[in-house]
Amino acid sequence: MLIIVKNIHKWLKQKHNNNIMNCSNYWGKPDGSIDFCEENYKENMYIAEYWNTISASVYFVIGLWWMFTKYKRIAFSFMFLSLATALWHGTLRYWGQWADEVGMFVLTFNLIKQIHPSINIQWLFLLIGIYFSFQDIFFIFGGLFVVLQIYMWLCARLMKVSGEWDWTIYNCLLVFSVIFWVLDTFKCDEGGINYHMLWHLSSALVGHVGMKIISRYDYYMGMIRSKDAREYYIRNN
Repeated sequence: MLIIVKNIHKWLKQKHNNNIMNCSNYWGKPDGSIDFCEENYKENMYIAEYWNTISASVYFVIGLWWMFTKYKRIAFSFMFLSLATALWHGTLRYWGQWADEVGMFVLTFNLIKQIHPSINIQWLFLLIGIYFSFQDIFFIFGGLFVVLQIYMWLCARLMKVSGEWDWTIYNCLLVFSVIFWVLDTFKCDEGGINYHMLWHLSSALVGHVGMKIISRYDYYMGMIRSKDAREYYIRNN
């Protein structure tokens, strides 16, 4: 009986070790166009980039924050991006990268549409079509995304309310986000600081503060349209 128990224990241990070996690339060989600066499958044998995956949840939290406002479409975009980003970093497969990068375009488009309601959704389809036509060239995606972010910055600059701190905080977070992205891209050290995780945190906060700028602007414009601009003038004089 003792021999049987020992053999079962030996078999279970061997099976566990085999599972660990087989899960070194649990989702298959990484085949996206980028492998970020975090050692793959180090923290968990089922998650390719553990901390990059976990930190994607901050976008979901931002989405929940705005869920019970009139900005539900944007809230859902944040939540979709969170799941797509987790899928990308958790698997490092090309279909996860598609989900993540399309999610970034969807969120950006919905933010711009909030500012310009007349924009047709066909522009989003065109944007995604261009992306899939050149999906192997990261520069195309990066260039489109940067141009859209610059436009978002210009919109936020025009919508800022005098005397509020949101615009200053927005710019500071944006600068930190750019720094983290550059360090992650050009100063990769798998054993050092995880700059991409910091990029997730800072970029999510940029989106949140940007939403505060939009909501504050909408609030004051609503007062002006209703010819009750007293609070606006009191705050700015």
